[in-house]
Amino acid sequence: MTVYQYCTPQWLEECQKSFDSNPEYREKLKKLSAKTCYRVKAEPAWGIDRDIIFGMFVENGRLTKIAFISEDAAFKEA
Repeated sequence: MTVYQYCTPQWLEECQKSFDSNPEYREKLKKLSAKTCYRVKAEPAWGIDRDIIFGMFVENGRLTKIAFISEDAAFKEA
């Protein structure tokens, strides 16, 4: 298994791929629709030099979006 650094574009891409390739996730979460945004505080020791915000949007168990977003977009979209 390849390991990706947390909160990198590659990490987000692999999260999407993992979700899309596992029908069990969609089945278990089929009643779930949610828009959630996360702020990751800066942590230079982890290679995170500034705060990062990413959103995960699920509709009827399907991950429709996982991406970095601005703070304004986070408030509007979630």
